[in-house]
Amino acid sequence: MNEEKINIGAILFGVFCLLIVSICIALYLGATEERQESKPIEGQATVQEMSDYLKKLNGQIGKADLKTLDGQLALRQTAAMIEGTLGPLNLGYDVSRSSDDRAEGFLWTTLWIDTGDLESEEVILLAIPYGDGGTPVAFGLGLAEYLVLAKPTKRVRIVFYPPVFMESLWERVGDASEDLAGQIDILGGAGHNSWGDLYLPESLKEVVQNPTWGKNLNFLGPQEGILVKLSEKGPMKTQQQAVRLLRMMPVIKALVDGF
Repeated sequence: MNEEKINIGAILFGVFCLLIVSICIALYLGATEERQESKPIEGQATVQEMSDYLKKLNGQIGKADLKTLDGQLALRQTAAMIEGTLGPLNLGYDVSRSSDDRAEGFLWTTLWIDTGDLESEEVILLAIPYGDGGTPVAFGLGLAEYLVLAKPTKRVRIVFYPPVFMESLWERVGDASEDLAGQIDILGGAGHNSWGDLYLPESLKEVVQNPTWGKNLNFLGPQEGILVKLSEKGPMKTQQQAVRLLRMMPVIKALVDGF
């Protein structure tokens, strides 16, 4: 009887050892397997998705800034939400990241994805801060999904950057083999009585000559660079703001295609 118990124990021990070896082999193969490039999911941003983004970024996460501990936590949460939403498990983009910017004793991450004509070496930069309210970030996440189906004719790089001083955003996210064809800065802060404010050169005003857009956008004088300010919520419901952001997406695509 004792001999039988010893044999069973030896068998169980052997099975346990084989299980451990199998797990180690699986982990090794998973770590060394070449990562397949993911492709963004073909979809269309919806009012519900945009409303959810706005509620999370402007409500649940709260104000993001560098000066307070709560603000710094909100910055990290926002960056994590951006990367998680855009990444392979959700929208399916390959998210690039750089953590070279230091402020308040910490390193802060810049995140970006490419869409449109990925073969082109000319890049149009859409620059979106993630320390200047949740509205531009929510818009950027929805825009990344919208552009999968909208298929801009240029290579577009959507960049989410922290509130840290950089001499040149392009130096942070550009490659030596690429050329910067143009940059559009997308911020929040416009009044709630329109879809947003556009600061454009005369050459680009022609590409947004749409009667509906003309009634709902404020076209302001040219300045250095191209600037789009999105309307904030004000007395509107979140769902109404989401609809406005969706209506701004074809405007941005028209500007991109107009370069």
